[in-house]
Amino acid sequence: MSSKKSNSTLFNALEELGRWRQSESRRLVNEQAMLRRKISDVEQKIKELQAELVNLNNDLTESNSLSAGLSQEENKRGHAAILNGLAVGRAIIDERNAPYQNVVAEREAAVAQKLDEPSLKETVAEFEQFHTVEASLSALPESYRAAILKHHDQVRDALAPIFNTLSAPLPQQDLNPVTIPVVACVEENPDVDGRIQALSIILPVPASVQETWALDAPEQIGHRLAYRWVAAISGALQSVGAEVAPIIYDQYADCLSIDVWLDDSELLGDLKVAINTAYDNWTASNELQVVQCVQELIWVTPNYLSLEEGE
Repeated sequence: MSSKKSNSTLFNALEELGRWRQSESRRLVNEQAMLRRKISDVEQKIKELQAELVNLNNDLTESNSLSAGLSQEENKRGHAAILNGLAVGRAIIDERNAPYQNVVAEREAAVAQKLDEPSLKETVAEFEQFHTVEASLSALPESYRAAILKHHDQVRDALAPIFNTLSAPLPQQDLNPVTIPVVACVEENPDVDGRIQALSIILPVPASVQETWALDAPEQIGHRLAYRWVAAISGALQSVGAEVAPIIYDQYADCLSIDVWLDDSELLGDLKVAINTAYDNWTASNELQVVQCVQELIWVTPNYLSLEEGE
């Protein structure tokens, strides 16, 4: 009986080596295929990231451009906001002018009715006659002058109902409350730091009021607003030692602009504070309240008021 032949150790080792080679070749083929897939995926991601990088750089360039033009865009938008705000204010003033004139006309009619009373006609004539001769009273003896002045006081007391009607506050009308803007701006001298060169106060009233406020025509609410602001500006200028600064009446967007040239004046105080104080102390007028209007003083940068060509 023969025994089965066994392989030598070397044979077995070489046979095992062959199997390892086949297995390792399959593993490396699979690994290389996997790596190629990963490389392809990474290359695709790189392309996507490169495209994203291009987009981000473009966005950054656009953002830098917008940042560089931010002030210009702000000025354009501020300018548009002022034009719109003044236009809305003008429309409100125009709309509320008729009811204001009606109230004034009613008061004037009431005064005219009192003046037509027979008991007052002679008194009114005496009152008017006194003012034609008042300047000559100083030439009269003291006793005569005292008697005439005493009689004039009696005449004035008799006319108290007329004076009371004229001085009584106008009745407030049943209208919706509204707010109108008043635009204020100071411009500094570009060559002297901190030195105010000009002041502008822009009212939402027709620029034409400067041409009609001295005419014999029905008074408009715009006239009253302009009167009050001229007085307020004059008082503010006096408080800072600039009472001789020239006041110029101009127009801005069809609205009245009250401009003051200050470059030749040495201000003795803060002009903006003086204007704000005059505005806050403005309690003597009730014309706007009559038609349920409130004004709002808004300080703006001069860049909002005037845009350079091409902006």
